[in-house]
Parts: sequence; structure tokens; C-alpha cells
Amino acid sequence: GCAAAAVPATFATNFNVGSAIQKFFVLMDKTLGNSIFADAARANDLGDGLSWANAKRTLAAAMSAATNGKAVYVMSGSYCGSGAPPCTTSTGTLTVPSGTSVFGGYTSAYYRPDVSTNQATITAGSDASAESVGVQIAAVNIPVSIEGLNITAQRATPDLGTGYNTIGVKATSGSSTLALYKNTVTAQGDITLAGGPSPGGSYGVYLSSLTTVSLTSNTITAGRGWQGANGGL
Repeated sequence: GCAAAAVPATFATNFNVGSAIQKFFVLMDKTLGNSIFADAARANDLGDGLSWANAKRTLAAAMSAATNGKAVYVMSGSYCGSGAPPCTTSTGTLTVPSGTSVFGGYTSAYYRPDVSTNQATITAGSDASAESVGVQIAAVNIPVSIEGLNITAQRATPDLGTGYNTIGVKATSGSSTLALYKNTVTAQGDITLAGGPSPGGSYGVYLSSLTTVSLTSNTITAGRGWQGANGGL
């Protein structure tokens, strides 16, 4: 081995010569493989999603990789319910697997300085469905957080025989806590004033049969509901 130094090592410290910024990237679970990353700037979904360098291009692919309660971290950018932008009017629902949390708000420097100003923008839902849902959250049986997303659910297209609904975020089962934090959720509504025997609605967030819900610093907007038919004798 090496001999001990004859004198203690000397360390110099400079003061008042500049500043340093430390940025911490905190994971919900630091275990390798338990975090999935999505980045709209990636060329495709060929990466395994286990790091920013190998991030998934689309959120649908990221959610498919987020099995067994893995969390998904999303770089700011534009995303669709399925596939990559430009999003079609029938892009479909983005389904968040049971137990999966989603954290948006990251900049290209892999830093989240302000969740509300670096939201990941998601266009989802479909005008070809009786119920256009932007983001569907599966059973919340362990704590789930949805943060830093800007979600727009595209309006459904009603007809005279069926009442259609548009829902920005939907969750309808679970024995644990769902927390929505600093999201912007918009559910588009009727613009045709088309009435029918079964009217429909526009819901920014539709939650039911959950044990606990926490809504903090979200902006939630719903559109005009669909009219029913005129009354008669």
C-alpha cells in the first residue's frame, strides 16, 4: 500500500468568485428499470425507455413499457393519444396503466424548474367514438400522481340518436390516492348545437369510485355539453 503522507493534505476554498447551481433529478423509485422516459424529440420508439438517452418517442409506447407500477417521466413537447404528431382527430385515448404515475414538466436539460411552465402537451381523444376520453387512468390501487401535463380531449361528434361525451381525464376505480398536480386539462365541447334524444356532456375531469383524490394547482376547463331534443306532448 501507499505510505501515509508526511503532512496533512491542504485544500483551498475560494469565496465570492462566482456561483454554482446544483440541479437534482429525483426519481420516485431509483431502482434501475423502474422508471420509463419519454421525449418528443426522439426519432422513434426503438429505445428501451430506461433513460433519457434511450427515451420512447411516444407516450403510448412509454405507457406500454410502464408495467408493474413503473413511473413515466415526460420531456416537454407535443404528444398524441397514440402515435406521433401531427395528431389526428381520432388519435384515441392515452391509457395510463394501473399504478403508474406520470411526471411532466422537464426541460431539454433534464431539469424541472417549474412544472406549470414546461408542461408536456397531449392531444388525445377521438371524434369517432361515443365517448372521447383524453387520458384514462386505470385502477388506482397504489398512490398515483399525474403532474405537469397539458391535456386536450378532442370533441366527440354527436348525431341525432346518440349523446356523446368528451372527458379530459377519467378515473373510475381504486382503493388508494390519485393526486393531480399542476396540470392543464381541457375537454372540448359541442360547437354544432346538434340536439338528440340522448344529450351528452363535456367533463374536464371525471372521477368516481376512488378512495382519495387530491387536486392541487390545476386548471380544468370543460366545453359546452350537447343539447337534448326539444320536448313535446
